[in-house]
Amino acid sequence: MHLDVVKKNAGTMTKDLREFISAQKHKLINVETSTRCTLRCPQCTRAKLYAPKHTSDYKETVSRIANGNDLTLKEAEMMLNFTDSGLMLCGQLSDPVFWPNFLEFLKLSNNYPDKKIQIHTAATKNSLEWYKKAYSLCHKNVTWIFGIDGLSHTSPIYRIGQDGDLIMKAMMLGKELGINVEWQFIVFEHNVSQLNIAAEIAKDKGIPFQYIKSNRVGGNVEVPVEFRPNRNKEMVYNF
Repeated sequence: MHLDVVKKNAGTMTKDLREFISAQKHKLINVETSTRCTLRCPQCTRAKLYAPKHTSDYKETVSRIANGNDLTLKEAEMMLNFTDSGLMLCGQLSDPVFWPNFLEFLKLSNNYPDKKIQIHTAATKNSLEWYKKAYSLCHKNVTWIFGIDGLSHTSPIYRIGQDGDLIMKAMMLGKELGINVEWQFIVFEHNVSQLNIAAEIAKDKGIPFQYIKSNRVGGNVEVPVEFRPNRNKEMVYNF
């Protein structure tokens, strides 16, 4: 009788696992490509690297990064083969432009032109020539989503270490070259007055624009009360 119960439970678990895997195939899979980023955004996990070294926050984050690794091209291709929808490169510890295999991945993704690739980026990489090269490797279903919180001189207040002018130019260059680009704007007290200006610039350039309501607090940034959502985070699309 006990053996029958074990078999029944095993069968149920196997069925649940198959259903779970089947469901994931139809979703855009979020991928952490590495542990690399140059920004020090106050609410990011990486900010804990700047906590006192004796604290648990610092030790846990250092351990998490030390135990991480760079996604290999083979692993990325396995994911592309698995998913029916595509991949979303959106890190919690990393920015995809610093993934050592990033450009090779863009080349590889051209073998899967029907798979969507979303690149969520806020850090700045090298130069406009680098972005131009990266754009040249993108197929029609690749979308770059730029985290620019305000105008170019304001965004680095939260995106500490960001070259606001360069990343703004990189986004505009992508649009000029026919690349799918979107502008993502987190609202804070220090940039809320620029929200409508940014939306108008995006509209004028034909760039999809979205602003984010959030519950971020501390780190010398505050969110206006009217831009705090009921949930932890809420995106508002304004095309």
